[in-house]
Amino acid sequence: MEEPSVQGVGHVLSMYIDPDEILVDLNFKESTATGDAADAIAGLG
Repeated sequence: MEEPSVQGVGHVLSMYIDPDEILVDLNFKESTATGDAADAIAGLG
């Protein structure tokens, strides 16, 4: 899918959910591996 489409969805969802929560949710779903790595780093930190 093209990025504009994702941004459009995020914009619509922003009317119901806080933008920050959307960014975190999208980032987590798009790259679960990165999310796991972030959790591991947070645990080490």
